[in-house]
Amino acid sequence: MSALRTTLDRAIAFHDNITHRSNVRVVASKLITGKRYEIIIFWSDKDRAFLADVPELPGCMAHGASHEEALRNAQEAIQLWIETAEEDGRPVPQPKGRRLVYA
Repeated sequence: MSALRTTLDRAIAFHDNITHRSNVRVVASKLITGKRYEIIIFWSDKDRAFLADVPELPGCMAHGASHEEALRNAQEAIQLWIETAEEDGRPVPQPKGRRLVYA
């Protein structure tokens, strides 16, 4: 199992365990590919870091000491997620192009 696959599996498990979200910031990230995926950035008291979740790409998350660092790391995670999916022959979801709505 590749290190990236292990990291993605851990991110999926971590994502399933998030319960407390405060100070949420939603941004859209435009990558080199020209696709814009929504990124939700929030502070995690448990992790003592800003977490960046990319809900359109299952398990795609990153963290950072600031909003900006979390965003930069999320942009890199998106690129790695897409590259890994393409290498594995898995479909890459198209960005919805609008803000996601959570109930």
